[in-house]
Amino acid sequence: MTYKFEFSKKFQKDVEKLDKQTIKQIKFSVDKFIINPFLCDWIKLKGFKNYYRIRSGDYRIIFEKIETTNNIIIKFLKINHRREVYRDL
Repeated sequence: MTYKFEFSKKFQKDVEKLDKQTIKQIKFSVDKFIINPFLCDWIKLKGFKNYYRIRSGDYRIIFEKIETTNNIIIKFLKINHRREVYRDL
């Protein structure tokens, strides 16, 4: 199975709102995940079928894992501060 990665428009807009240092931190976490998803600490969100989160400092990256017959699609959905990210999921 191969992994494919997609970024939602909401995720891209969320990144644009962040300061440069936080963007650098988020980029490092996302790149690390893309290189080898098994090395990252990603946890399934309770109450959601295919939603997971990655910790990056005080920020959380929310993504959806979609399994098809040949691929696993990882769609990055949202990024925000840990106290706000779980609202409006």
